[in-house]
Amino acid sequence: MVSPEKPQAGEEVSFQYTQGGDLSGIMKMPEAYVIQFSSKGNKIIDIALKREFGKLTGKVKTDTAATLLAFAFTIDDKFDKNNDEGFLVPLYYNGNPKKGSYANMGSFYMQYGPDYFGIKTNPEKAVTYYEKEFDADPSAKTRYLNSYLYAKKTIDKEKGNAAIQVEIENMLKAGLKAKEDYAKLASLYSLAGLRQQYAFIMNLQKEKFSGSGTDISPNGL
Repeated sequence: MVSPEKPQAGEEVSFQYTQGGDLSGIMKMPEAYVIQFSSKGNKIIDIALKREFGKLTGKVKTDTAATLLAFAFTIDDKFDKNNDEGFLVPLYYNGNPKKGSYANMGSFYMQYGPDYFGIKTNPEKAVTYYEKEFDADPSAKTRYLNSYLYAKKTIDKEKGNAAIQVEIENMLKAGLKAKEDYAKLASLYSLAGLRQQYAFIMNLQKEKFSGSGTDISPNGL
């Protein structure tokens, strides 16, 4: 349980927690931390827990640029995984989850959950949350497109590659105008495993924008 129920970015968030999952029945005080997802960069914040009336309580001060809190409770490398759901608290603005909060939930189920919280990768949940982000803010698709497509490809390689090919064709139809366009197209080719096309677009980008320093991620993410 968190208070306030719909915390705004910049507010202090208080919570109550009852041990469950792999931590059930262990008398030792859990360690707790939270990953704060933010447009200024994600960071891990350690939390001091207190026992109050049979429950554990704590609080964390959020940044005004924060979008999502992901809480972890652990004892001796064991985690309360909450049935692989994790403990996610979106932050709000004007009564609605902030832009980026749903997309960061997608990132949680693909990367941060397995890496920092002991939960299983869940590309189906990730795709659902990325699509919720795109519904709430259509402009977000450009920013999170590769992560979304990677999650779709994880679910079904053939369908994922088909979705990537659609995006490649859309980019080619629109034309490559800015150096960022070449970088985005190259990352899509990389994500599809089309290494020759990736190398070709990289070379074109270097020839057209020599000395620009644009970085193209080799994994497309």
